[in-house]
Amino acid sequence: MHNRVSILADLLSYYGGCQGKIIVFTQTKKDANELLMTDKIKCEVEVMHGDIPQNQREITLKRFRDGKIRCLVATDVAARGLDIPSVDLVVQIEPPKETETYIHRSGRTARAGASGVCITMYTQQTRHWVDQIEHQAGITLTPIEPPSHNDVISSSAKGMLTTLEVVKDEVLPLFNEAASTLMTKEGDPIKALSRCLAFISGHH
Repeated sequence: MHNRVSILADLLSYYGGCQGKIIVFTQTKKDANELLMTDKIKCEVEVMHGDIPQNQREITLKRFRDGKIRCLVATDVAARGLDIPSVDLVVQIEPPKETETYIHRSGRTARAGASGVCITMYTQQTRHWVDQIEHQAGITLTPIEPPSHNDVISSSAKGMLTTLEVVKDEVLPLFNEAASTLMTKEGDPIKALSRCLAFISGHH
């Protein structure tokens, strides 16, 4: 349990990519607020729970739909009855005690024929809730390990390529001199590019 925020951050980086929409479900408002405040999660996060005024929830939901924020941390106020299309990843930081809740949460992704991933974190103490979900829903969940440090770095590098695609051509000449210097110094264009990607992604 004490590692769950770090593990969650790695899951979001590895499975969430750089562009997809993510919903993280928490059991309590306190958990949601704590995730909002952590500096381990690198993408922009906003929360939805019962203490958030309705008008603010609607603003947050619109920002999420429009892609202005990528990660929504929510209690079960976001599990049903809301129109949230194109969610790529759902993470539950612990298994719910009700199978119906699991179905509604996981159903936020893979809608209208799209693909999606739902990951549920559990401990030995909460494993029985996972067993109950499998039994009552008639499904078999696939056990996975948290991504390794190298997995996260490799995923970050791939995500950076997507980010680089949006760089406008007109600004590239401003970097030509620095790029030329780096290429000359390294003597290997692949190594030079790898060094840049590592620095930009924060894994230098």
